[in-house]
Amino acid sequence: MSWFPTKAERAANAESKILGGLKVKYETKMVECGTALDGSKLTMNTVIFSPGPPVSSDSEESKNKPIPVVVAHGYGAGLGMFFRNFDSMASIPGVQLFAVDWMGMGRSSRVPFPKSTSKKADQIKKTSEKKKKKNCFGSHPPAPSSTAPIPPTDKIEKIKTSPQKAVLVPDRAEKDFVSNRVLEKKGVANTGKSAGKDSEKKSSATHQEEKSVTISEDFFLKPFETWRKKMGIDRMVLIGHSLGGYLSAVYAMRNPERIGKLVLLSPVGVPEVPQEKQREFEERIRESRLMRTAKWLWETSTPQQHLELDKETIHLITEYLYSITVLKRSGEDSLNSILKFGAWARVPLKRRMEKSLRVPTCFVYGRHDWMDPAPIRSFRKSQGLIREYVKACHIIDGGGHHMYMENPVAFNPIIVHEISTGLQQFDPKNSTESFVSTTET
Repeated sequence: MSWFPTKAERAANAESKILGGLKVKYETKMVECGTALDGSKLTMNTVIFSPGPPVSSDSEESKNKPIPVVVAHGYGAGLGMFFRNFDSMASIPGVQLFAVDWMGMGRSSRVPFPKSTSKKADQIKKTSEKKKKKNCFGSHPPAPSSTAPIPPTDKIEKIKTSPQKAVLVPDRAEKDFVSNRVLEKKGVANTGKSAGKDSEKKSSATHQEEKSVTISEDFFLKPFETWRKKMGIDRMVLIGHSLGGYLSAVYAMRNPERIGKLVLLSPVGVPEVPQEKQREFEERIRESRLMRTAKWLWETSTPQQHLELDKETIHLITEYLYSITVLKRSGEDSLNSILKFGAWARVPLKRRMEKSLRVPTCFVYGRHDWMDPAPIRSFRKSQGLIREYVKACHIIDGGGHHMYMENPVAFNPIIVHEISTGLQQFDPKNSTESFVSTTET
């Protein structure tokens, strides 16, 4: 018997408190999603809301089967973060709302996260870059060829190794000089070989990085697919925030037949890394001890953004986030496997979405968001199919990265609209919805 609640009990109590003000009815369920290596059951924490009122329809099937809408949180958070939006979403006619904690986050099973190969990929890439910058003469660059001195012969020792030939063995200084002159003469050939090796190493680093990203994505998405089957969901409207938006987008690209509409709230990892910015950033990291420390913190910790809300709400959120953060470390270790320092995706969504996104999708950002909606607007200028599938991009005034919580008065009508239109628009070719950029006050 314990006089104090366990960490798991404290997290459950905090979740109950943060959801305590909801008007809609709901139940909490731990859904089995597989078996861990030690034989224990893997579960995903799920909140199942009562279906909204039936939608007016001539079809009996439409009346009896509400459309599933699934909400997925972001990094270092949990389903309770949407406590200011659940009432609005769950009350939409013809909808049944589900909220889920990703595997390894929130109150879902805390299993060890797979060891990342991204650090190995980074090391290969750094080694390749160092060799490019280092000249072929090591630490003893030769003098210009026109003024290069000839090694003094009195310092060269003749050693007879056989009757046919002798080996000249200079002292260290002359040895370095001779080696450098030989390299200088063979510079073209050596540069070619070096470039080939650098290219192979770069390819190896890219492969390692992509492999690491796939392993990390699978950690979340394979249990999520099992969860979908266990819940009896065939197709859904999927809503994801930040890292949850990233994972939702990847899931939609892998399983387009399971998605009726995709709603991404300030998804991380969309843009490509500008090469000049990446090089500048890497130089600053190498030169600055502070930047190196910041990089270490990024790769080893769980940052949280400050939310400018009233004291009572802040207290609820703080207690909730604390209670799930002190649980066994698990999905939090995904950060450095999926993202580079600076929140750039190792495998950016933009190029993947242009190639593989085939479901109606809308985006929502905060006016003061640290995520940039510019890549989304570029989709509308694309000549590819992506233009037909990106339906809307909303900007919420008075909100940042957590716009759904910071300004629910503006956010809730937009999310209700997007869910409602998604019920009828599972086929983008039949959609009459146009690209919009809205500002709500």
